[in-house]
Amino acid sequence: MYLKYFFVLYCLFCSFYASGQSYEQWLDLYFTHIEMDSLEAAEQDLKQALKKDPTNIQNSMLLSNLGTIQRRLGKNEDALVSYNSALSILPNSTVFLMNRAALFAEMNRMDDALNDYSRVLSLDGKIQDAYYLRGLVYIEKKDTVSALYDFNRLLKINPNSSNGRLGLAAIHKLKREYAKSIYLYTEVLKQNPTKASIYASRSETYLLDGKPKKALEDINKAISLKENDPLFFYIRARVFLALYEKENAKTDLGKAQNLGFDEELIDLILKQL
Repeated sequence: MYLKYFFVLYCLFCSFYASGQSYEQWLDLYFTHIEMDSLEAAEQDLKQALKKDPTNIQNSMLLSNLGTIQRRLGKNEDALVSYNSALSILPNSTVFLMNRAALFAEMNRMDDALNDYSRVLSLDGKIQDAYYLRGLVYIEKKDTVSALYDFNRLLKINPNSSNGRLGLAAIHKLKREYAKSIYLYTEVLKQNPTKASIYASRSETYLLDGKPKKALEDINKAISLKENDPLFFYIRARVFLALYEKENAKTDLGKAQNLGFDEELIDLILKQL
């Protein structure tokens, strides 16, 4: 009985303490929880700060930060509301537009993502990430002409851009110009020798080019650099299949499945086995 009353009093104390927090104190808690990677708590801290002082000039940034936390928590619809609210305060913020564009892409709302990236570039035509990410969206929409423009524009702004070369490599891969794609991936790897995703991309290109042994070398390197990426095991399963190593392919498909890879894509390979 004593413990029951103690718990009730404790909850009342916490509620009273929270209600007395100032705007700045909620922000301090937010930063503390971010450092602890406690996203649910950080989300509530920002909501409380916004309630405490709804007209504060900092609120546009808080709303954008809230949207990013909600994205990480998988609350995409809530994140969209937060980003929209931030943009209602500062409609020309390229940072907020970039955040919302990335969210739209995650939600497979590619036309909306394109609109936001284009809006960013109309406000500042030198934002390199906007060209690269818009180019990727164009690739997703099979518009290689527009994607090519964005990647070339990016390379014009920054001739040393790895992202620009990666974008061009992806286009060459789509066009089955595998030698050109492999060359570009190799050039990027000279500057980024520990980037696992680039080894994986070159591995897939080698596989498409009918060179499974080279593909295996690259995907093994990717997995050695990043052990828990389901895509890498899926690619290696395809490589093993091309090398007629069916048991190894099955093993890697199981690993990809356990790590959460797309079930439909796994089933396609299993049917071939």
